[in-house]
Amino acid sequence: MWVHSVLSGRFTLVPEQWFKGFSVDMAERPPESSEWPTHVDIPEQDDRESSPDPAETDEHDNAPISDAMAKQIRGMISQEIAKAQEAAIPYYTERLSNIIAQTITTELDQKLAARVAPPKEVTYTDFSACKPPTFSGEQDPFKCHRWIQDVEGAFATSKCPEDRWVNFAINLLRDRAKSWWNWTLSSKTPEITRSMTWKEFKELLFQNFAPEAELNKIRRDFLGTHQTTESVHDFNMTFLDRAHFLPEYANDERLLMKHYVDMLRKDIRQFISARDWKNMDQLMNAALEREHETKKEEEIPPKRKIEQASSSRKKVKPNEAYPSTGGRSFPQCANCKRYHPGECRAARDWKNMDQLMNAALEREQETKKEEEIPPKRKIEQASSSRKKVKPNEAYPSTGGRSFPQCANCKRYHPGECRAGSRTCYRCGEPGHISKDCPKPVQVCRKCYDPNHTTESCP
Repeated sequence: MWVHSVLSGRFTLVPEQWFKGFSVDMAERPPESSEWPTHVDIPEQDDRESSPDPAETDEHDNAPISDAMAKQIRGMISQEIAKAQEAAIPYYTERLSNIIAQTITTELDQKLAARVAPPKEVTYTDFSACKPPTFSGEQDPFKCHRWIQDVEGAFATSKCPEDRWVNFAINLLRDRAKSWWNWTLSSKTPEITRSMTWKEFKELLFQNFAPEAELNKIRRDFLGTHQTTESVHDFNMTFLDRAHFLPEYANDERLLMKHYVDMLRKDIRQFISARDWKNMDQLMNAALEREHETKKEEEIPPKRKIEQASSSRKKVKPNEAYPSTGGRSFPQCANCKRYHPGECRAARDWKNMDQLMNAALEREQETKKEEEIPPKRKIEQASSSRKKVKPNEAYPSTGGRSFPQCANCKRYHPGECRAGSRTCYRCGEPGHISKDCPKPVQVCRKCYDPNHTTESCP
């Protein structure tokens, strides 16, 4: 086979069996910047031996080569391979060193990060800096429970180890509580008191300052006491304080929420009982909001009080205010053709949903105010204490009216017709009309005849 030398740029005819035993792994090679041998010294030889004439190639392809030439070629190949390996060794050595250094650095960083500094020993001074409250020994389950919560909060803040909780807590006992603890020490061995856990300390404390009889009373009050005149805020605080002594409610928030709604007043409960609240805080906030709305509604005075307070000023007569409105108190609106004051709200182009909903709320309030005005019939019934003449009995042919129809003015009135005579209908004297009459009204309350009074009615 022909072998091409990259260094010399020449072809050499070499048998394939000569390359047995030579293996070069070129899968990974150093970068081009590495120094590879650019020149290999090859012994001078006859051109006829190293590079045959192309014209004679076909005749000598299978011609045998001498052992000396084969040995020389093998030596050349071994030298080139050795030089290539020698040039590549520094690259691979540097690369391996970098890999080893990076691995060692990573392992050291991981070990340093995993190292935990030894915990600082917590002293009583560190615990006192959290300002835990003292306990004087009141026989009150609420105060005893709050003191335990406050002290445990100070333990958590100061990161005090649990094996020191009892020793630190007994330094906060005062008065009766201190006397109780001294008696407890005298009744127990030192080994027991030194090995007492926080749970055992709390059990002893509750047995003496929160007896079972007091706890049963709190449980009964929690299950049976409803909200009465107290505010929602005060009721919430009392409710939560009592709930701590009932584990079945304290550990089940949904059950606690249901019982809370049942204990509220009716005027608050009916607005929040149907809602699906996520937690107890949202439910209590909803009760507070409803209470505020109820107070605002109670502060609004009734319409009659407002009218009486504002009726001291003289009102303008309707006909004098707007003569062209047919006696109405307000002008006619050019938009809706109705009589009302201020801006017209009919067919308004609302810009967004909030404005439309506010308009609906305003209309609802106006409707409620209109419903508070007593109907006309009630006013008439309240002022109709006098006895009236039955219309059908007086003049059956007049369609139920109390007087006959006048042939002159086509109206229903008693006596002589005075239409067009500029005679007062009230006093009967000419020269003025009834609205300008200076005389008081004198009409019979039985037959409504202006010619006589009720006492002289026939």
